Amino acid sequence: MQRTMAPRSINPASVEVVDDRIAAILRSKTPTQRLAMIFEAFAFARRLAETGARHAHPEWTEQQLREETNRRMSRASS
Repeated sequence: MQRTMAPRSINPASVEVVDDRIAAILRSKTPTQRLAMIFEAFAFARRLAETGARHAHPEWTEQQLREETNRRMSRASS
């Protein structure tokens, strides 16, 4: 059975426009370079989430910190 998702409406007030200079820089990158930028940004966000959890809960084990980091990262996508 195929699941269909309800169409999402886009709020024009929440759409950000990319600056022309930034767009030109991104267009000059190869697909591999753009993908590397995305992976680097994700890795930075993950380190930031982990650091925040570690700072808020210094008594937690590495396993607890991993779980909290995963929760924080997945919550951002829901």
